[in-house]
Amino acid sequence: MLTGDRRLRIEGMKQELEVRGLLWVLDELVARNVITSKLAAVKLRAIIGSGAFLPKKDCDERLKRWE
Repeated sequence: MLTGDRRLRIEGMKQELEVRGLLWVLDELVARNVITSKLAAVKLRAIIGSGAFLPKKDCDERLKRWE
């Protein structure tokens, strides 16, 4: 299941579904060379700037790695 909604994520996990989010999608796009790591960093900064709630620590780790 692909979701950014906390309640839906919890429900999916209760039902033993594989649950992924936006950061996983960006990780996969970079790993599969669909986008560059620099572009992923730019897009992640834009997503954060638009007010999306994402785990700060996880975002900071990716930005450090990608920039």
